[in-house]
Amino acid sequence: MPNFRYLLCDLSHRSDEEIKGTVTLRAAFLLLKHIFSDDLSNRLPEILGQNE
Repeated sequence: MPNFRYLLCDLSHRSDEEIKGTVTLRAAFLLLKHIFSDDLSNRLPEILGQNE
C-alpha cells in the first residue's frame, strides 16, 4: 500500500520578498499567494517581472 505524503506551505504568512527560487517558481508561488486578492491585476506586472 503506497504511503502518499505532501508538503503544505502556507505562503500567506510570508512576505513577497521572502519567497525565493527561480524566476518561474517565484512567479508561480506569488500567483498562488495572491490569486484571490482583489488587487491581483495591479500586482501582475510586478509578479511577472514587467515592472522594469
